[in-house]
Amino acid sequence: DYFSDTGRLPFAWSGVSLTAEGATSLRVRVAAAGGSDAVTLTLADTTGAPVATVESLVLRQFQPGALRTGHHESLFQVTWTPHPLPEAATPVEGTEIVVAGAAEDGTVIPDTHAEVVRVVGLLGVERSGP
Repeated sequence: DYFSDTGRLPFAWSGVSLTAEGATSLRVRVAAAGGSDAVTLTLADTTGAPVATVESLVLRQFQPGALRTGHHESLFQVTWTPHPLPEAATPVEGTEIVVAGAAEDGTVIPDTHAEVVRVVGLLGVERSGP
């Protein structure tokens, strides 16, 4: 039930293991982990070398409208830096690459959810919900 009208936020991390330091970009594989509220993460650098693993990350639902209720300025902010794929990347048959969230020029892609659902369908992952 990862895809629903409510969002999900990281809640509880376990089995976190760092195997390398110094990566400036990461590729992250997310897979279901023994329950509808947990995923595993495998992090690698841009060459495919392992960087870290997370045995279980429990996600909790929230209403997206709840994020708009804060009325104060934060000391912290998230800044996304676009990184184009290297020109020399050779596609592998059956490989699907998705860049979700923003186009190369920084404009927001309005229907990221639909793109993620499409890729999940290609992967053959079963899901419930909208």
